[in-house]
Amino acid sequence: MVLSTISGLSTGLGGLIVVFFGSPSKSTMGFMLGFASGVMLYVSFLDLLPETIEVVGMIYAHVWFVIGMIFFHILTYLVPEPDPSTLETKDIKDAKLWVTSIIVVVGLMLHNIPEGMAVYLSAMKGWKLGLTIAISIALHNLPEGTVVAVSMYAATKSKWAAIKWSFISGVCEPAGAIAFGLFLQSVLSEFAVYCMLAAVAGMMTYICIRELIPHAITNMGSKFKTLLSNLMGMGAIFAL
Repeated sequence: MVLSTISGLSTGLGGLIVVFFGSPSKSTMGFMLGFASGVMLYVSFLDLLPETIEVVGMIYAHVWFVIGMIFFHILTYLVPEPDPSTLETKDIKDAKLWVTSIIVVVGLMLHNIPEGMAVYLSAMKGWKLGLTIAISIALHNLPEGTVVAVSMYAATKSKWAAIKWSFISGVCEPAGAIAFGLFLQSVLSEFAVYCMLAAVAGMMTYICIRELIPHAITNMGSKFKTLLSNLMGMGAIFAL
């Protein structure tokens, strides 16, 4: 619960950074996204998936891995995440920008629910793994907070609104963890928990392939730099 709260509130931290220091440089955002993708891929393929295979077998582990990817693909299709560049450059009326900003917040809230569940499930396996995934998701959430803050400030010209809504957008992450803990944990067998951990690995892999790595390449303007940041993320987890 504490870990999911930390990773969720990092969205608000992204909003604070924008309000008080301005938007981070593209290279900085790209590095954070590349680093986070390295952490997620390392945990998915060298921790979650191998251990799940030992418990539930090769077939079930990979089936649930694919289910996790499909689930997040459907979620992304139904509620696509915003492109920060389009939010900062569109010349539209404040009323329309306000509606756009609310859509951004709702979209990020829906994306954060399964991320909160992922942190909770990982923490069930061990605090070290839970902390690792919480940190990687927090790095992923920081740029999302900047998106919310930029769009809200453009619509309202209020720093308070920018900060408030960037924090609100991250609330669903601990809420997802709470809902899972209260209603699902008691009825899940060990087999089901490990199947869901394989699904978490699939979700994180999809996030890396679909969102983090492409955005990192775009922001840093270099596939080689993205690869280096990715390897640094993997190396950091390996050293722990």
